[in-house]
Amino acid sequence: MTISESLKSSLLKYKENEPLAKHSTMRVGDKADFFVEIHFEEDLKSFLNLYKDYTDLPLLILGEGSNTLFSDGFRGIVLQMVNKGIEKIDEDNEFVTLKASAGQNWHEFVKYCVDNNLSGVENLAFIPGTIGAAPVQNIAAYGQVQEDAFLSLEAFEISSAEKRTFDEPECQFDYRSSIFKNELKDKYIISSVTYKLKKASEYIPETSYHSRYESLGGILEEVAQEPYTLKDIFHAVIEIRKRKLPQVKDYGTLGSFFVNHFITTEKLKELQDKFPDIQYYPVDKMQYPALEDQSLKDAEFVKIPVGWLLEELGWKGKMIGNVGTYEKHALCVITDGPATGQEVIDYMNKMKQSVFDATGIEITSEVNIV
Repeated sequence: MTISESLKSSLLKYKENEPLAKHSTMRVGDKADFFVEIHFEEDLKSFLNLYKDYTDLPLLILGEGSNTLFSDGFRGIVLQMVNKGIEKIDEDNEFVTLKASAGQNWHEFVKYCVDNNLSGVENLAFIPGTIGAAPVQNIAAYGQVQEDAFLSLEAFEISSAEKRTFDEPECQFDYRSSIFKNELKDKYIISSVTYKLKKASEYIPETSYHSRYESLGGILEEVAQEPYTLKDIFHAVIEIRKRKLPQVKDYGTLGSFFVNHFITTEKLKELQDKFPDIQYYPVDKMQYPALEDQSLKDAEFVKIPVGWLLEELGWKGKMIGNVGTYEKHALCVITDGPATGQEVIDYMNKMKQSVFDATGIEITSEVNIV
């Protein structure tokens, strides 16, 4: 029996030759041979049991497509997690524990927490994507990281269709990374994530990093008055992201294309000779990057905002055909009209080469290129 025949005989919702540009906020991509939607955990179990007979077919797991760049079509199966729901599973005097399905929209989850006066993810508002993608990327913004509130996740092993629970240490969270981007990449499918949120008092203390994070200060003064509430911070973050980042209603976009880069203080001194005004931020030992070169294990590091470098090198607002860099943020590659995935990749590679030629730094893409 062919995969097409097996899918037809199943109760799964699927399509053949599905245009991928419809399923990526970058708006590029050809067709997937098979596109399967997972609405419930039972759907995922059914699919994995079916897939055991077709493991020669490549499998791609997709959320909302807000971090996936399709270079072309996909000769295999795209599995989209669209299961939704938020469930309260525990509560005490200080905390509430929520379990959210992998296909649940992340921003809607943050809004749910804020509406219920639960603190821990409010600075992560308006980040596109799903609950299932959040721990994979270990998303972070404005002084907050999803791992701060993370408790555990449930995931199904693709090869066995068995469900396993991962706690925080097992996820091996790192800067914009986790075990699911490395050792366990393409081996598990996340079905739900559990977060532990703190019950907030009516107002956020002035000393809270949530409200005192540098980029939030000015916006908070515009949109609210002290003492600030969780909703004030939530709305301030949304306002910042709307002002700085391209919106999917206007452009094809995946948000930031590159992660910020860690360099040694010695490398910083070298760069300051060429870029006297270069921006950098100190980091503590917990933030240090994974080191391939063990000779640097005792070195001191700083974090360089790659967006600053790209803007300094003239990439902000640049366009080549219908692919370019957003006029307000040099980290954001956009499409403004018909384009191919390969055109986006070519543009991105030009940006990377430009930074390397000027600084010797090999910047790293944040998006998943398929």
